[in-house]
Amino acid sequence: MPQEAQQKDRAERTDPVGHRRSGPAMLDQPGFGPKRLVKHLIYSTWIGNKLFGVLRPLIIRRVMVMLAVTYRCVCKCKHCGVQGSRDNARDEMDTAEMLRLVDQLGKLRTKIGSVYLFGGEPLMRHDLMDIIHRSKDHGFKIVLDTNGAFLDEAMADRLAEARVERVRVSLDSAIPEHHDANRGMPGLYEKALRGARLTRARGLWTELSTFCTPEKIESGEVADLKRVARENGLNGVRILSTICSGAFANLRPLSTESEKKLHELLEPGFAYYETPAIDTPNYKFRCFSMLKGHFFVSPYGDVQPCCVVPAAFGNLRDEPLQDILDRMWQHPFYASGADTCPMNRPETHAWIKSLPTDGDPRQGPTRNRMHP
Repeated sequence: MPQEAQQKDRAERTDPVGHRRSGPAMLDQPGFGPKRLVKHLIYSTWIGNKLFGVLRPLIIRRVMVMLAVTYRCVCKCKHCGVQGSRDNARDEMDTAEMLRLVDQLGKLRTKIGSVYLFGGEPLMRHDLMDIIHRSKDHGFKIVLDTNGAFLDEAMADRLAEARVERVRVSLDSAIPEHHDANRGMPGLYEKALRGARLTRARGLWTELSTFCTPEKIESGEVADLKRVARENGLNGVRILSTICSGAFANLRPLSTESEKKLHELLEPGFAYYETPAIDTPNYKFRCFSMLKGHFFVSPYGDVQPCCVVPAAFGNLRDEPLQDILDRMWQHPFYASGADTCPMNRPETHAWIKSLPTDGDPRQGPTRNRMHP
């Protein structure tokens, strides 16, 4: 088999970290091997639920950094959580600051496994490839979220050359008019799908990413996106639940019934809930932010538990990242448990409202610029 064909075959049979898949293509469900058996024990059973905290060092050996490289975007999404911060684009970390951050990540006591790039729209950042290449120099895996507006052939080539491990293309609906109306950008549906096909054709693991509401679950729009992913030869679908933050701050979290219906849409190795670990209906949700499995850095250098938790515990322009992480992860906020998103708890909203909107986060957390 020619080398190019061998590489294509391997891309079709492996996930982003090189695990061998069963069956001739990605769309086949993996076998119930040892790793899946361990996942089943951890995420689906009563004893796994009780032991999760004890097993955490074995489960989360490498932390993911959620890095919003910009809050700028060409879309005006109805569910966007960062529109109010776009006027501060001039305050975003410049290239030198971004690269220093990546270098800090490589020297932390906290072991970093991957850098998750999003925004805003990451592809609007002119130095994005510099950030990616520096991250790869440190051995980090790269996950990239995009709305697909700038995902043309040239960009797909650059992402493939940089060996990006996972590309997530946002698609809010399987109905083009619904997606474009929600994003405020006519024609984006076709651009997004074309971009997803381009990265997939270059061997990159490419998924659709969508958010769900009770209405989208009942209408079948979320289920239809699985069909769209398959028809376009993509690797799967990430399903995000309703989180009471940003534009959705005043919504209610999914009901038990809606949550059950969401879980029924999951498929091993293809459709997952929030994180790839949760991909079968009986898996219980775990917030990896609350388990200290990931943290967030804003374009302005604010360090937060997660992109949806608008509480800054420090800023990279003022002190080293490791000092901020040590202080943040010792805060009582992390004692509330990981069985649900903290923003879906009323007490979290009350706590955030009590925080000052300015001041020195080294003296205690403050609300960040997303919520002036």
